[in-house]
Amino acid sequence: MPENPLETIERLETLAAWHRVNAEHAGADWVWEARLRTAEDLERQAAEIRRNCPILRQRRQRIVNP
Repeated sequence: MPENPLETIERLETLAAWHRVNAEHAGADWVWEARLRTAEDLERQAAEIRRNCPILRQRRQRIVNP
């Protein structure tokens, strides 16, 4: 069964945070860069889902146009 978009966003953001925290403990520059790049990619994916999710789009419209 596919994940709820909100659960997917949360999972992607959690993984991104993990990569950012662990980048600080990288022993090599290339590992640090790879972890930060991965975190950025995961955050972009979460943002895209958030932008394209019909449920979240409806919520934003209700907040902007009550």
